[in-house]
Amino acid sequence: MEGRQRAALEFVLGGQDAQAGFHAAQLPFQLARQTAGGSQRGLVYPFLAQQEVFVGGARRHENRRRRTGDAEQQQGAPDGGKPSGGGGAAVRIRHFSSKAPVFRPVCEHLRDFEHHAGLLRGIIFACNIRSASDHHQQGVRWGAVRMSKLATTLVLVCAMLVAAVVPTFMGIALLDYFAFERAKNQAQTVSKAVLKRADDVLTQLWEVSRTLGDMGNSPPCASFARAEMGKLVLQSPLLRAIAVLDGSRVACSSLGHSMDKVDIGQPDFVSVRGVKVWSDVVLPAAPNLHYSALADGGYAIFLNRGDFLGAAELLAPHMTLGLAYPGTAAQFLGSGNVDPAWMEGLEDRVPVTEERAGAVVALTPSSKFSFFAMATLPKHAYLHDMALTRWIVGVTGALAGLLVFTVIFWQSRRALDLRTQLQRAIQNRDFYLAYQPIVDLRSGAWVGAEALLRWRRPLGAEAIGPDIFIPAAERFGLSGDVATMVFDLARQDIPVIAAQAPDFYVSLNLAPSELCSGKGRALTQRLLEVTGRDPKLVFIELTERGLLEQNAKERIEELRALGVRIAIDDFGTGYSSLAYLASFSLDYLKLDKLFTQGIADKGPRRTVAIQIVELARSLDLDVIAEGVETIEQAMAVSTHGVAKAQGWLYGRAVPLDELLRRLPEGLRPPPRAPQPIAREVPAS
Repeated sequence: MEGRQRAALEFVLGGQDAQAGFHAAQLPFQLARQTAGGSQRGLVYPFLAQQEVFVGGARRHENRRRRTGDAEQQQGAPDGGKPSGGGGAAVRIRHFSSKAPVFRPVCEHLRDFEHHAGLLRGIIFACNIRSASDHHQQGVRWGAVRMSKLATTLVLVCAMLVAAVVPTFMGIALLDYFAFERAKNQAQTVSKAVLKRADDVLTQLWEVSRTLGDMGNSPPCASFARAEMGKLVLQSPLLRAIAVLDGSRVACSSLGHSMDKVDIGQPDFVSVRGVKVWSDVVLPAAPNLHYSALADGGYAIFLNRGDFLGAAELLAPHMTLGLAYPGTAAQFLGSGNVDPAWMEGLEDRVPVTEERAGAVVALTPSSKFSFFAMATLPKHAYLHDMALTRWIVGVTGALAGLLVFTVIFWQSRRALDLRTQLQRAIQNRDFYLAYQPIVDLRSGAWVGAEALLRWRRPLGAEAIGPDIFIPAAERFGLSGDVATMVFDLARQDIPVIAAQAPDFYVSLNLAPSELCSGKGRALTQRLLEVTGRDPKLVFIELTERGLLEQNAKERIEELRALGVRIAIDDFGTGYSSLAYLASFSLDYLKLDKLFTQGIADKGPRRTVAIQIVELARSLDLDVIAEGVETIEQAMAVSTHGVAKAQGWLYGRAVPLDELLRRLPEGLRPPPRAPQPIAREVPAS
């Protein structure tokens, strides 16, 4: 029996002296060492069996005792356990804490694989020692430690399969999770937009009913009543007509006699408060147009069918949008089919965003009325965009393998994780502000600059632009830290700029989350207090998405109370309309470069851009054209009344020192500043 054990240990230990290994096999959970010719290398491999196996060279007895704290007994080593010459491997077995990561040492030391002869066989030997130990505790003498080549192959194949399958399914699950979270955020945003527009429409209905009802006993269709209806329509950006109803027939309206005696049919919905709703009304005067109508107290308002949901319907074409009252499963007014399961729990009057009946459902209660705004996105719709990514992840994971999974994936993922890099960069202040000049088109002189955040990356590292790290910071909940850093940098830069150009203004961007949380106001107030800057020379740029938030109007008023100017950035790419902007106190509208570059063309973008500029001016909003790259574009926007512009034609965003170097020249009007063209070229 002993001869067979020695032979087995000779196979496992790479043909070295098996005497020490044999004694180790008879003394589980104690130390047995075969010296290794001066080598100080070694590997520790923890296993689920709560043991620790050491395979490698010899260490000094004193160091080993200090590391393990065990009263180790030496078996088979000459001179009382002191190291002796000769190459070999050593095996150490002791109880091991189950809290340690199972595969961490393998990942850390796998690069030393070639330096340890017989490593794989040593691991297999350690696994079998545990099995033999169990038998030993039951009074069974250890047998020979053997592992066939077939068993070894099966173990390796299983490890490869696990390494391929686990990351595949984990990757797909993570993609599904992120897709679900993105769908939730989209549904919440659209639901709030629908609610805001519905509140505005119903508020106007009450105003119409109250105003016309206060006329006393006068006939509702008297001439002055018709005039009052026409006046109310002109004052509203939403209303298209007001009518007095006699049952389902129009008695009179703000459109004169063209609607008289028109039967608009029975309402599609009657709310618990008696509000009647017609979702699709066609009037004889405009047979190609479809209207929505709401009536209360004998008075009805008509609006474009698409105006009721605002821009939300364009934002989310795959969504089902609508309004519903508690206790009903019917859709109030909207688009798409409604599953009754989506409407459960409306009586609780709490906002809900969750998955129901195969769709992400967002329900937002109105604070003024008793209905809910609803936005639902089917599961197949938000997973469709991930189909290609899911396929790629699946194939990549299947082809991965154990080494790729354990060494490359986890190590690289930690090093390259954007969130980790972003957190570290914020902590180390690896950012700076770059300033892009804003030019007065009439004089050609610089009047201000937009402060743009830039990431100072290590030498040789891949550049990461703000179009990547700014949205990433919002997703990771780091936008507050980014905003704080931007305003800290601005507090340092603005006094330096003001010393050279006292009337030069600086524009700072503020994310929607910081606007609505109130943090933006605190940062702005501290900026003004520390720098002593005239508030009129500080611009705060907001996005259209920020205007959809519930308390955006109040927060903007708080900023304006500080005296700063408010601008809407990249207008034309978001969710709002100019009529919607009219309800906010704003100073500037920054025309997105898509329309700036299109205004000099002869395509449809030119017509849209011109209308945006003209409507903005009618709302007393100054326009700044973004993305001006050519003289022709500058001349075109100047012709249509745009007073300021920025873009590569005037300069790219540069660090502070470069801005200060170019500032004296930029403040002086050029000898031949661009002048408006004499006449407008008709659009084709």
